Amino acid sequence: MKASSGAHMFLSRLTSSDPRFKTLRFREGLNILVAERTDTSQQGDSRNSIGKTSVIKILRYLLGGDLPPEFKASELTDHTFTATLALPAKDGDRDDEVTVTRAVSPTTRVQVSGWSITGNSTDIHVDEWRELLSHNIFRIPSDATRPTAGQLWSQLIRTFFNNPIKGHQSEADWESGVKIGFMLGLSPEILGKAGDVDRLTKQGKAIRAAVREGAITHLSLDESAIRAQLATARRHRDRAQGDLRGFKVDEQYADHQQEADKLSASIQKLNDEALALLRRSREIDEAIADEVETSE
Repeated sequence: MKASSGAHMFLSRLTSSDPRFKTLRFREGLNILVAERTDTSQQGDSRNSIGKTSVIKILRYLLGGDLPPEFKASELTDHTFTATLALPAKDGDRDDEVTVTRAVSPTTRVQVSGWSITGNSTDIHVDEWRELLSHNIFRIPSDATRPTAGQLWSQLIRTFFNNPIKGHQSEADWESGVKIGFMLGLSPEILGKAGDVDRLTKQGKAIRAAVREGAITHLSLDESAIRAQLATARRHRDRAQGDLRGFKVDEQYADHQQEADKLSASIQKLNDEALALLRRSREIDEAIADEVETSE
């Protein structure tokens, strides 16, 4: 498999600790999974009920997906699934042969060995594992919320075939568009704006429905009524501005203000004179003290 960014991944082996699961080995090129036919095989035995869907679900689980409901049986609780993959090395010039093992329980840890990107860390939380695959396989920017690695895996490793661009039935159209656009090399930052548009559209529909049902009585969606209200508000604004420009202070208030200004000036003058007298008094006291010391 080749991701849209140019990174490669190749599955060479898929197995389980449960011996009831057959070990599968893959080669370069086309690999076809079929059942063994015997003399007692029926018409459908070469296509159905041989575990093709289970193989896909196991691989998706190893790559960070959720545990399929049918695998939550008590008989599988103590078992693990393992895949051998070729993943891009840390230096980017070669591939590492990586072994990935994930237990049925607990589902939160992944055992990874042989990948230079993880270094000495082999026991990895599944969230960290998803981030590593997102960044190193698909080159999804860290600040991009869509698409997710899970969405891209669902497109490449399919269990849903009713719609060629959807990974599952409930996937929103805009998310499908972001996913396909990213795989074609478009910027996820720009593609992600489709989600904002979709949310605004849904919010607008919800507000219109609420207004029609009378839940928001103070809002009106009648354009002519809104324009009339706007015109009225503008007239009130212009009238208020005219009144403000023509506003004059009452003459009696102006007289009081002038008197208050005079008193304030007088008080300031008296304060200045008091300070000058106080300073002169200190100078006289110092001079008298000097005369007394000299006469003694």
